[in-house]
Amino acid sequence: MMAGLTFVKDDEMFLEENDVELLRDRMVFWIQHGADFVTKSQYNKDNNNNNKNMFGGVPRKFPQKSHDQMEVRIDYVQHSMSGIIALEQFLLGEGAYAPEKKDTKIRKVASSMKNHITKAQDSFEETPLRYILFLLFLLLMTLLVGMSLASTTQTTQYKKSK
Repeated sequence: MMAGLTFVKDDEMFLEENDVELLRDRMVFWIQHGADFVTKSQYNKDNNNNNKNMFGGVPRKFPQKSHDQMEVRIDYVQHSMSGIIALEQFLLGEGAYAPEKKDTKIRKVASSMKNHITKAQDSFEETPLRYILFLLFLLLMTLLVGMSLASTTQTTQYKKSK
């Protein structure tokens, strides 16, 4: 959701049956709840079962109902901490969430797309339409001549057999 937040306009609205609010505010509300859940699910001194190597780890499932759900993998921790760091940057107005950087990022993407489209147009213009039409004409003539020869050959063979 943090990545999606960078694309939401400041004035976009969230509409529900009896609820109207800024989409950005709704997203921030749920992002903060998600961050709260992640920090509660991390292993700490109270829920760590005396395994000091697991402090800060994020388990596969929370709350755990079985021993295999206590598994901690690097990607669980990486994804969770990536979201927490992004939330911190958002709240501090830093990184990708800084107002001036958001505009700069959008301009860079738009500029890159414009350059890509311009290059594609230039490469098409280097191959003139007349050249392509000439090649199609040659192909059509080759097919017609081939069909004519095949027809003439069949007619000649038919006459010889009589």
